[in-house]
Amino acid sequence: MTARPESEATLRTPSSSLSVSLRMKSHTIIAIMTRFSTLRRYQSRLWRTLILGLQNQMLR
Repeated sequence: MTARPESEATLRTPSSSLSVSLRMKSHTIIAIMTRFSTLRRYQSRLWRTLILGLQNQMLR
């Protein structure tokens, strides 16, 4: 009976850390994208659509 909560905790902790790392990576990717979009304004719309798609996936 004591093994079950431990397994649940181990399963819960990596998922939360993964989501945090994904959010950190997404923020860095967005920063890089914004820098590239400033250099290449004709691709700004494409970058924005990609960023919105990533944000929607993260919210889900």
